[in-house]
Amino acid sequence: MMDWPSSARLRRFDVAATPIRLLQENDDAQRFSGATGFLAQQIDELAHTNSSTMHHAKRYEDIEDILDAGIDVISTVNIQHLESLNDAIFELTGVRVRETFPDRILDEADEVVLVDLSPEELRERLRAGKVYPRERAEVALENFFRQENLAALRELVLREVAEDVEARRNPATLEPLSRQAVAERILALIEPQPKSQRILRRAWRSSQRLGAEIDALWMRPDGREPTEEEATQLAALRRLASLLGIQIPRADSVQACRNRKVGLTQKFRDCRLFG
Repeated sequence: MMDWPSSARLRRFDVAATPIRLLQENDDAQRFSGATGFLAQQIDELAHTNSSTMHHAKRYEDIEDILDAGIDVISTVNIQHLESLNDAIFELTGVRVRETFPDRILDEADEVVLVDLSPEELRERLRAGKVYPRERAEVALENFFRQENLAALRELVLREVAEDVEARRNPATLEPLSRQAVAERILALIEPQPKSQRILRRAWRSSQRLGAEIDALWMRPDGREPTEEEATQLAALRRLASLLGIQIPRADSVQACRNRKVGLTQKFRDCRLFG
């Protein structure tokens, strides 16, 4: 689990005078303070989907409204919900996590604090009913929260936080224009297929380590429009790219890309290809 305050200073506001909504989610009654009509300081389970009565679909989308109102945000997240790690989590645990949040939320936080528990201690908390109701805890312990899964997730979160600390310790020193002149750029070559989501995530994480900008490109075969299945896959890729902050230009034909060869060569003169 990772937990961060977005500012070292927490501002006071009158909670008692503000209504709190009681929502029903997955058979669990939860108190949640929405950004519409009530601006809260704390948003738990950042990757989760809001109730249909809320203004935003996802809880992480509430953050900008709250910050714009001058209120600091503290939130908690689990490593398995980080979008760029979705494939790695699946390979480690065999579970495809469906609810994720953009990595930029973590990058924009003023501080990231690791809440580290050993796998044994976390499993004990589950058995004691401190995470889920007892009737759900046994199922969780036999599936996602197996000892080997938790050990792998712990290693992953330690590495992720270490990279975050390193990035904050060595901020960019060049001016933006100078940095653009010498920086690498990554071009991810994709196809309208599910495997391209893995390519996008891998390319994005590489771009973060290199401090590089990133684009993605699909060269549509000449003379035909995308099939219905391809259109569905392209829509999914665009949603993922939007979460990661990757630009995907509208589908270009091979000939159109050849016609723009000079421009592409200049733009990606120092690029790494994924695909």
